[in-house]
Amino acid sequence: MNLNNLFNYMNESLKSEYNLFFFKDYDFYSSVFSINSDFSINKYSNEWLYLINFYYPSVSYYEDFVNNYNYIIQNKSQIQNNITIINEDVILLMTSFSKGSVHGFSGFYYTLIEYINNIEKYKNIKIVLNKDSQNGILSIIDYLCNKNIIDRNNIMYIEKNKYYRFSSMTYIPNKFHVFMGE
Repeated sequence: MNLNNLFNYMNESLKSEYNLFFFKDYDFYSSVFSINSDFSINKYSNEWLYLINFYYPSVSYYEDFVNNYNYIIQNKSQIQNNITIINEDVILLMTSFSKGSVHGFSGFYYTLIEYINNIEKYKNIKIVLNKDSQNGILSIIDYLCNKNIIDRNNIMYIEKNKYYRFSSMTYIPNKFHVFMGE
């Protein structure tokens, strides 16, 4: 894949099965890779691919994303040996900015509110969060667990620079890169 055809590799499904998941941290954001067995990229796993791509169309982020994607694909047999397999259906509540920033809180609140408003739909799915998310985000999750709104046993904290494979991953596309009105 190259930069010119990056967006031709997108899968727009809100649920993927048996995918490879990986995220890499940068200054205040993460590059999230959720790749299906057909090597398509799950568009809604990464805000740079669906929410803010028109704001930053020529940023070097996409070159780095393509290079990382190509590395993963070209080294898939080697990576296979380093994958943590988690036989669980999960929902991604971490965003590209959940490491901590206004963007991170905006996206976190949006996805969290959507999750809580549809909690019956998601009740049998475990929540995936970046273990290095900003403390405020982790405190909110802890508070919701203490109030029995979210079952603490359904929370999974994952680490950067590690490869994961889940039974399935569900996405809630964030609609707000910043706080909007209400």
